[in-house]
Amino acid sequence: MPGNVEHLSEHIARRFEPLATDAAAVLRAMGGSAHFNVLFGAICAVRRSDGRPVSENLKDRLGEALEQFREPGDHPDGDGHALFYRPFGDHSFRWALCRDAPVDVTPFLEHLGNERAGAAS
Repeated sequence: MPGNVEHLSEHIARRFEPLATDAAAVLRAMGGSAHFNVLFGAICAVRRSDGRPVSENLKDRLGEALEQFREPGDHPDGDGHALFYRPFGDHSFRWALCRDAPVDVTPFLEHLGNERAGAAS
């Protein structure tokens, strides 16, 4: 069973990695935080300019990606365990990067997926 949990966590991390990477880059360019709709619009613009598709469910998937890599306590210090947090709480649509979010998030996302898989087993 632990192998299945680890596989599922890695699958989830890989599924959301491109969106989490885009969100982190866009938030960094916007000064670290933005309203969800502004973030979504900017990600769509970046993807279109790069020739990447913008799927019909991208908005939903972005929300899922932000939640997947969210700081549970919504604190700006992710302590290496999250990329994003909601600075004004659950009822706000503003998202921000955790202070310790790395510039290159790909290795971080791989590490986080493995870490969460180990904790779930």
